[in-house]
Amino acid sequence: GRPAFFRNVRIYDRYSLVDRSCPTEWRMVPCGELGDGEYLFYRASDHSMNSMRIRKGDTLLIRLEKTPHSHELALFLIEGTPCVRLPMIQPDGRVLLISGDLNIPPKLVTRDRLDMVGVVVRVEFEPTSDVR
Repeated sequence: GRPAFFRNVRIYDRYSLVDRSCPTEWRMVPCGELGDGEYLFYRASDHSMNSMRIRKGDTLLIRLEKTPHSHELALFLIEGTPCVRLPMIQPDGRVLLISGDLNIPPKLVTRDRLDMVGVVVRVEFEPTSDVR
């Protein structure tokens, strides 16, 4: 009858996220930090969001959600590959996915081809991820 103080949240890397049956590890998170819904951690696998200070090795807390909102950083699967992008909803309903790396061009996708995992709610920075 006591309220839970912590909740186990799964941690995935690039490869385990595609097959979510096997997370790489689990982490205890205080319940006060989690709202309603389901959460997972994703360990960033590249520097594609470096201008937003998200680098390889950083751990992102993701609230599972399927509907993108403009200017709300989210985790997507693009052609089966996990990536963090900033979505911009276009007037015609398509979604422009913007990277934090100027060498990666924005990708325009229709909502029916969009595979969104969830919204980034927190980033835990890995101290060594500042070194490239």
